[in-house]
Amino acid sequence: MKRNAIIAVVGVFLLGLLCGAVVGRFYLGSYRWTRQLERRHLSSLTEALALSEKQKNTLAPILNEAQLELLQRRMEWLEKSGDAVDRLANRLRPLLEAEQTAKLDKLTAQFRSEKEQRIERLKHRRDSLRKDKPAR
Repeated sequence: MKRNAIIAVVGVFLLGLLCGAVVGRFYLGSYRWTRQLERRHLSSLTEALALSEKQKNTLAPILNEAQLELLQRRMEWLEKSGDAVDRLANRLRPLLEAEQTAKLDKLTAQFRSEKEQRIERLKHRRDSLRKDKPAR
């Protein structure tokens, strides 16, 4: 009974992580989506603060730097979440039967694969932001 409850909780946890990875793929979106987001931030700030053209030009590199920092933090978080999933799986393996262990291994491998894909997309985005970074 207790074992089934643990398996159910673990299954729900891993399913949530996998769903988060899939949703994250769409959330992070493409380069175009991020550019639109950047324009919206600058547009919102321009409107709310009544910024001049000179101020908008000054803010653009600051927003770029903030995006780079956020991307770096997302990558760090992804690395840590992968470590946490691996630790969880290692703690659960001794409590599971062979068939359940195989399923757990498959789920964790899928999570790692999706995590690596997300990290690569974030690195690509980071690199494109660095290329686009205006000189000060």
